[in-house]
Amino acid sequence: MVPPLGIAFSVPQGDVSFFRLGPMELVHAGRLTGWAVVSAEVSLNAQWLAVADGAANRVALLKLPELFELSGAVIGGAPLDVDVDVTGQLIYAVTNNGSFWCYHVGSGTFDTLEVQLWPRRFAIRPDGSEAWVVCGGNNTIHVVDLRQFVRTDTLILPLPPTDIQFSRDGTRAYVAMEGDTGCVAVFDASSREVIQQHACGRGAFELALSDDARFVAASDSATGRLYIWDTVSGSAWDVPVGRHAFRTRFARHSHVCYVMSIEDTRLLRLEIGEGGPGPADTLHIMPTMKDFVLWEESQ
Repeated sequence: MVPPLGIAFSVPQGDVSFFRLGPMELVHAGRLTGWAVVSAEVSLNAQWLAVADGAANRVALLKLPELFELSGAVIGGAPLDVDVDVTGQLIYAVTNNGSFWCYHVGSGTFDTLEVQLWPRRFAIRPDGSEAWVVCGGNNTIHVVDLRQFVRTDTLILPLPPTDIQFSRDGTRAYVAMEGDTGCVAVFDASSREVIQQHACGRGAFELALSDDARFVAASDSATGRLYIWDTVSGSAWDVPVGRHAFRTRFARHSHVCYVMSIEDTRLLRLEIGEGGPGPADTLHIMPTMKDFVLWEESQ
């Protein structure tokens, strides 16, 4: 198997589904027996996959496409989100007990930094200098200097944040917030000031951003809809995508968006144009999906 492919992870049996990105079709089904992958990310060189295993509270680095475990370790808490640096030597994770972790693959050691209770997602600036961790427990964003592994700032928000994404050039941070009038706020990543805001749904949100930052997509699990915002024209659309709408991702260098519906056990593919999203392509996946990644060519 070679990219581009999508990889979906289901629990409790550790099912792994490989699928074509368009037209969507299942091409291979495997299993990581005893694993419950709750979050995953592909390295920028498209060789490795970092996963957070909720069954054993650990993080691991797997070789693609074999899913062979290269390195892994138990982590002190239930992992919620995971990422891997460009070298594949550092795995970052947040856990539900309010900690941000850095796992050194070569040495098998950890650095740990306390943030706040109920962190949910984090994002790494494309230059690798910082991580921004969103915590719904006290409506904060924690800015972490990854070179020194220290917290340098804490941003206070009016609503609980649920997800964060950086623009490809690292100048903007997009933060989803849930509430009766949920929104996506755009931060200047240098000044850390809000420069734009867009209302959408109630949340909880999962965010995705096209490479050119033209389109922002936010899935709303409360309403089962995907909210799409054209940052250039200001146009906005919302599309029904199924019960418990969750993780959403854009394919690289495109305006093609994928979103998962957990309760309907399906993935949808939407092409977004000037007139909004076009007809959806649908693929049914083994229940119950927890995450999916897009395994594409090396950046």
